[in-house]
Amino acid sequence: MKKISKVIYAALLATSMFACSTKETANSKTVTTAYEPESFEADMSGYEWIEGDIAEYKEMSLVEICNVVDNKGSGLFYFGYDTCQWCKRALPELNKVLQEYDFTTYYINVHSTKFTPTNEEIEMVMEKIDDALEHDESGEAIFYVPLVVGIKDGKVVGHQVSLVDDYVAKDINDPNDQMNDAQKKELQDIYRAIIEKIVD
Repeated sequence: MKKISKVIYAALLATSMFACSTKETANSKTVTTAYEPESFEADMSGYEWIEGDIAEYKEMSLVEICNVVDNKGSGLFYFGYDTCQWCKRALPELNKVLQEYDFTTYYINVHSTKFTPTNEEIEMVMEKIDDALEHDESGEAIFYVPLVVGIKDGKVVGHQVSLVDDYVAKDINDPNDQMNDAQKKELQDIYRAIIEKIVD
């Protein structure tokens, strides 16, 4: 699990869109949202362990999460970056699930050079998604990646931090030190459960 430093992103004030939209998924389910985040096509090519087609990912700034929550939006949000060894193991499993659902995910690249929010903005985001964050013994929120968050009508309804509990890497930098098939399936099932909480 990788801890994010406080100064990582760039602030981008985005134009807000206030309309309801519906995304049809392959299994005839939809996600209705009152707010579409300001986003653009994400480049996921740095996640070299993805097998098959890459699902639809839209990149957005970290601070845009505040607009999603404040405007009672819904969606699936992935926080990570492509040189994080835990993220590199998580994203292929998320991608497999997204392919099943034909489901768009919003990608917050926490090491993006496009977005650099202030410390105050980072704290505001952490407050908005506090239910999805890890906390230390004193109750202080800690932002770890990879983090997948499901938001429904502006509320966190599901989340997954890191990989699965019983995966212990001997050498996280060794590309051969991967989760086994049972661990991959467990992580995929966790992601499916989060998606099921945000579809209509």
